[in-house]
Amino acid sequence: MSRSEHRGKLKILPIVAVLVLSVLAYGYWHSATHSSFYVSLDVVTEGDKNGLPALEAKLEFLDAKGSVLANGVRDKQYNFVHLMHPTYGDCQEAEKMAAFSSEARSSWQECFEHLSTWIATWIGD
Repeated sequence: MSRSEHRGKLKILPIVAVLVLSVLAYGYWHSATHSSFYVSLDVVTEGDKNGLPALEAKLEFLDAKGSVLANGVRDKQYNFVHLMHPTYGDCQEAEKMAAFSSEARSSWQECFEHLSTWIATWIGD
């Protein structure tokens, strides 16, 4: 290997290091500022060890003082709880349309961004 080839490889090393550190920094920032929260709601009766899916439910998530942090509603079809952002809702309608147009996809991404950052503001409480 010639000296110029060796220098060329040494110039690439800092670029690769910066790229790797940038990806790691972005991942840390994203995990620190965005959240997801999964809730499944089942009804269990005496003598029934297997949970039966709840039919319809509205939930309130409370802090230690009893103040409402968030509201949710159970998805009847898939048995999970949609959290309701105070302004943007649960993004469900935008998500359904996202596969059919780039405008709907953009709308869903914006809604999801607001929802995921909003969850991070209260989930610790």
